[in-house]
Amino acid sequence: MDDQTRLAAIEKSLTTLKVLMACVIFMNLAALVWIFAPLFLLPARMISASRSSEEFPSWQELSFDQRLSKASVIVITENRKQDETVRGYVTEVLKRAPHVQFAAKIGDEVPDQRRTVKPNTVYGDGAIVFYVGAMPTTWASSEIYDGTIPALKNMSVDDFRRAVAAAN
Repeated sequence: MDDQTRLAAIEKSLTTLKVLMACVIFMNLAALVWIFAPLFLLPARMISASRSSEEFPSWQELSFDQRLSKASVIVITENRKQDETVRGYVTEVLKRAPHVQFAAKIGDEVPDQRRTVKPNTVYGDGAIVFYVGAMPTTWASSEIYDGTIPALKNMSVDDFRRAVAAAN
């Protein structure tokens, strides 16, 4: 085998080695993205499944007063129909625990209160939305119809405000 042939074989081997190394680097980067992307991309409500039952208690098992005390944030929203979507906007923040990082302000849209309009469906005037945790996750919401909350035995919104104020 002459020198030219030997150099060509070495050059071909080096090219193959470079391609293999590029593939290994790409695979390692893809693995890192696969491992770490969920930490940055998943919304808090999807991560909440790993929360303890103490931080994210079962709604049905608690009394009304316990629900008020366990909630870290309670807001009232107003529904507005826009195109084929009903969107909830914060009108009042009734409770916000001091340690909570709740960014929504009055007038902000509450993303999990967005629904596609369905035919022959009545949507409330707004909702009472309960959040739990230091980085609040929606815990429960109850629609408001004509100033009352049917899910809370037709409690008026004014009575609900007073109950939240008394519980704080």
